[in-house]
Amino acid sequence: MCRFVSWKRAQNGECEIPVAIISLAGARDRRNILLEKKFPSEWVEDYWPASDMRYIPFEELNSSDLYIKMKEFYSRDILPGEIGCLQSHAKVIEWFFKETESPLLMILEDDVTSSEAYKDGCLEKIAPFLYEEAIKGGAFICHLGPRGNQWKKAASEKIFTVRHHKYKISFHKHVDKKRSLWLAHAYIISREAAKRYIRCFDQGFLADDWGRIKEICKMDITYVVPGLFYQEGDIESSIDPDNKRNFSFSNNVRKRGLKRFFEYLNGS
Repeated sequence: MCRFVSWKRAQNGECEIPVAIISLAGARDRRNILLEKKFPSEWVEDYWPASDMRYIPFEELNSSDLYIKMKEFYSRDILPGEIGCLQSHAKVIEWFFKETESPLLMILEDDVTSSEAYKDGCLEKIAPFLYEEAIKGGAFICHLGPRGNQWKKAASEKIFTVRHHKYKISFHKHVDKKRSLWLAHAYIISREAAKRYIRCFDQGFLADDWGRIKEICKMDITYVVPGLFYQEGDIESSIDPDNKRNFSFSNNVRKRGLKRFFEYLNGS
């Protein structure tokens, strides 16, 4: 059986998978909630310090090539917290690839909550299958808790199913680049995928834009149903406390929809 251990305590043992919970240094209240929810104390205490860029002025960001590329692609101002989120994920992935020999890394954000499937041992049940695929050189990220309204709409290919007690855990491959999964609160990344993630990082993408990551980093994005971890809805976003991202994203979606509609009317 595979073991999930804190990234600080991982020893590159057989089927040993390091775990990194990304958390701001000042977010002790969030980590206390994780402890109350019975997350392993070593995972929580050995959290990965997030890059805090929330209060960097836009004037300073505008001189960054990464910011410019992201702003151009998403057609909106990118929040400083979104840059910090991406850098946090990229740094832990870089550490994993350069400083360990493990085939897999599990990344959680500090606003996760666990499902009944996780509590019933489903994570340990699926881990050997992912571990074996990673050893073979598979380049994949396995999302551990996509929202139901997203994975049900995303065109996907069912890969296989694992049975555990009362659960049938199905693995799906995301195949439609027009429909993305979102949220980066819980996923497992393979070693080969980590190498590609680092290589394509400077092209610019949001940390949870799995459709774009899949496309430009040339890796598979998979997900499991039922999910093992979900994002806690009652915790305020540390990236976007004013909800500017959702407002901007919704406006951008409307603009793109209108553009496609007028292209259709014009026969283009």
